[in-house]
Amino acid sequence: MARVIRRRYLGGTAALVGGLLATACGEPTVRYVGQPQAGPAGPAGPAGAKGETGAQGAQGAQGATGASSKAVRISFPDGWANYTMEKRLPVFEQENPSIAPIFEPTPDYHSKLAVVFAADTPADIHVFEADDAAMYAFWAAKGVLTQLDSYISRDQYDMSVFFPQVLHSLKIVDGKYWGFPYMAFMARCGLFYNIGKFEEKAIPLPTEDWTYDQMQETAEIFTVRQGSEVTEWGGGRKFGGDLALMAVLRAFGGDLYNDDGTKTLIGTKESQEAITWWFDRRLKDQVLAIDLVDNKPLYPRTMMEQGKSAFAVGYNPGDRLAVASAMNPAGARWGLVLQPKGPGGRRGGAFFNSPTGIARVSKVPDEAWELLKFFANKESAVVMGTAPPGARNTSHMGPRKDAYADPRFLAAPGMPDGVMEAVGRSMALDEPFSFAANFMASAIEQVINPALLKALRQEVAYDTGFFENISNQIQAIMDKPRETA
Repeated sequence: MARVIRRRYLGGTAALVGGLLATACGEPTVRYVGQPQAGPAGPAGPAGAKGETGAQGAQGAQGATGASSKAVRISFPDGWANYTMEKRLPVFEQENPSIAPIFEPTPDYHSKLAVVFAADTPADIHVFEADDAAMYAFWAAKGVLTQLDSYISRDQYDMSVFFPQVLHSLKIVDGKYWGFPYMAFMARCGLFYNIGKFEEKAIPLPTEDWTYDQMQETAEIFTVRQGSEVTEWGGGRKFGGDLALMAVLRAFGGDLYNDDGTKTLIGTKESQEAITWWFDRRLKDQVLAIDLVDNKPLYPRTMMEQGKSAFAVGYNPGDRLAVASAMNPAGARWGLVLQPKGPGGRRGGAFFNSPTGIARVSKVPDEAWELLKFFANKESAVVMGTAPPGARNTSHMGPRKDAYADPRFLAAPGMPDGVMEAVGRSMALDEPFSFAANFMASAIEQVINPALLKALRQEVAYDTGFFENISNQIQAIMDKPRETA
């Protein structure tokens, strides 16, 4: 998912708010199942307007049974949950005829999210990312979400059905639940490989017992050169962004942040060794490509899909849908395992949690809560996790432990043998959810990516002074206070 700087929209001029609000709060792009008709107290007009549905005053609507029902607006990024909602909302309506959900898939979702919260015109339910300025914790700390602890207690909801990392990441603001589990995954921990490439050279397929030495040696075998130029890389790694960097560093015993998110660890010996190892394989040995900027001609996963590279490491296991869409139509065979354990004894990864939340100004919080629970149940998780290649849907899954053992999940369409089992194993990795305590991950990325790219282009040496400089820049950002509303 694209990551952009989102904090800058907050506190903007009235003209900016007014201009974006017309789009953000206007008629949604699509209203899926359960579209209510305007009730007698709500004349036709933009969703969210006075007398209409959503946080600005939900009114009665005529549901499928003809009985009056309360409308609940659900806003997601367009393409995130279209498939899931089409499959699941009809079931919800059958079970809850008094609630009329309206699904609003929203283009440019994250920039508009800032606008609707600033203007107190959000939908009833929003989904949030786990990191950067649009993160769940950022909005929870601003007081725009409904605290859910009382709902969880009242319904005696068994939160143990979710992975422990989910619960930890949901309670990082005041130790309270301001959101509810929807989707989660272990980021940047997968190794995709092209089976045909390995069979051509009669080399055993990658396994999760690979070492870094084996990965380097295998990449050397597959690397093709013409003189001093590499024409085909043996393998490659996703490197750009804070999540990818966390995974790189953790494999060597380093990390980007300390446990409470107040200090950067990028300057530690272990973190320096991690970056140096990968840069040496790219610049000195020239066997492993590195992607920092989604540079398509040198994009490791794309090269693997096209048969121009044998494997690509450091990608999300959920990228399986994109790989399937690229390789299955051509009959190219592929596989997925977890990336090798590094010198620090860890595979590396970064837990990513995207919860749903109820807007504090919602007029229908009880009805919205019923939808949050429904989205978090096992059946919704399985539907989400078995979306076919090409579906307009997240490639990840709900964070319930039982869903990953479901036979339907393990037999997801278009997936080669062993792929879904590897996705399930990724969720059990002991790689924590981590974030900058002041929610300034976007600003930190603006330091990380350009600095690493300069070193990768050999414009600067990645020596002790380089790491001290990047560490100081990141720490200066982390020392800043949280932005207030």
